[in-house]
Amino acid sequence: VGLIDRIVNVCKTCLSEASKTRDAAAYVLAQLLTRPDMEDSTLVVFLHWSMEQLSSSSSNQFLITGVQSALAHIFKHGARQSMLDKIPIVVGILHEDASATRTSLQRLYTCKLAQRLGLTYLPARVATWRYNRGHRSLLDNLRGKAPGAAAATIEPSEDGGEDEEDDSFVPVEIDYVVDLLLKALQDRDTVVRWSAAKGIGRITARLPRHLGDEVVSAVMDCFASDAPQVNSWHGGCLALAELARRGLLLPGRLQ
Repeated sequence: VGLIDRIVNVCKTCLSEASKTRDAAAYVLAQLLTRPDMEDSTLVVFLHWSMEQLSSSSSNQFLITGVQSALAHIFKHGARQSMLDKIPIVVGILHEDASATRTSLQRLYTCKLAQRLGLTYLPARVATWRYNRGHRSLLDNLRGKAPGAAAATIEPSEDGGEDEEDDSFVPVEIDYVVDLLLKALQDRDTVVRWSAAKGIGRITARLPRHLGDEVVSAVMDCFASDAPQVNSWHGGCLALAELARRGLLLPGRLQ
């Protein structure tokens, strides 16, 4: 057995521990397996092993949590072009129902992994349709200058750029990712709702304008229920705050 195999085996053992050792093992695996010389061999073997553990009824809850943590770290640290062809191995996670029997950590890591799969699917880009608040100066306001000049804002262009309406680069799996994150906004644990809100903001920033607007509409539905739940309202507020922070909540949505 080579050195790499011994390291991976030790880390696999540590993934089933309920201590900081599990977090360290997940980080070590992510740093080791995302190396260019590991991506097409050891990494693929580990991903298949991970899915076997997640689908096995005999796996203990600590190991499941450790495996989910390792997968989330791997898709965080791995290069996008190298990880694209690895997504089909783990994409089944997006179709699993987040059972109420899962622990908060397991639901959190599922949420993190889903958003990182979505970010791997979508190329990094700057949304040209995002809201630009322009330049405001408190000093100018105090000096009594015309508010129109000081508080001018730059509205997003109508066409949103040449490629904003081109959604050919958006795979259908993004629908599953967004759906999972929207459900996580209603989770009973704040840490899961917060992670889901951040994921929605990150993914929306890489979408064309019309798809981004659909995500905002879906978030607004969190408040549309006749008998809204506290968790749903809180998750919706977190998501709207994240969208506004990134300039993805356009003024038209505030009317």
